[in-house]
Amino acid sequence: MPTSVRLAPETERRLDRLATRTGRSKAFYLREIIERGLEDIEDYYDAARVLERIRASEERVQSLSEWNARLASRVEGTDTPAKQLSKLGKVEAKRISAFLRERIAAADNPRSYGKALTAELGGLWRYRVATIASSAKLRTPL
Repeated sequence: MPTSVRLAPETERRLDRLATRTGRSKAFYLREIIERGLEDIEDYYDAARVLERIRASEERVQSLSEWNARLASRVEGTDTPAKQLSKLGKVEAKRISAFLRERIAAADNPRSYGKALTAELGGLWRYRVATIASSAKLRTPL
């Protein structure tokens, strides 16, 4: 679907330089930017809804080890990831559990694998496992 976007002159110059330097089209980079930005915005609003439910005591915060005993206790999640995990197929659920257990819980710096959320979601981190995003609060300050 064709869409037009008006860019600031400096932004358009930067996009032109990037396209010229890499041999890719400006449309390619605009699609990439929109898709990545859309993921970030979707993740933000998903996490904001969870935070609202937590603040309204509609959802309790629990350690991941409560919903998956094999995970280390320095990562905590909410009921929502546990519920979502149970709805996924066994392969996806195992993949996410393994990622959290082997990479996040075992990492010297678990923040290196995620992206910090901002504003009222500050303190939460987003982790991606394939196409699935999950938010978590890290217990131990680094």
